[in-house]
Amino acid sequence: MRKRADDEKAKKLASSLHMLDGPGAGRHTLFVDSDAESDGVEQFDVAEYFDTDKQLLSRRSNRLTRSQLANRDFDEADAVEVTNSYNELIDRRQRSDKLAAVKAELDLRRNLKKGVPVKSEVGGKTSYSWKQERLK
Repeated sequence: MRKRADDEKAKKLASSLHMLDGPGAGRHTLFVDSDAESDGVEQFDVAEYFDTDKQLLSRRSNRLTRSQLANRDFDEADAVEVTNSYNELIDRRQRSDKLAAVKAELDLRRNLKKGVPVKSEVGGKTSYSWKQERLK
């Protein structure tokens, strides 16, 4: 029951947090109109094209322009709040994983009491299997 509550809360947090700067296979492709423009690909300045600072080029989202950077008042309280939300999301997912492991262990113990299983070890992990019994 606690695992389900943590899963639901984590799902709500994940939907409200965008996780845009996380790992991913995103690419930004720039197309040119003619061969004359493509001659200068080696000298192409991405920061100038996007009108942003070179330090912001690695960001996948919210890449502010130079004019936005000059006029923006950065509030650290917002950044702290977002960081705390991401930390809460990570903690809830970890707790959910731990609860799933504990539940699996308890289920195994309950099943071990029922009958004699066949124990096998594959790749360092122990697994149990029971003979199938016909229910009458």
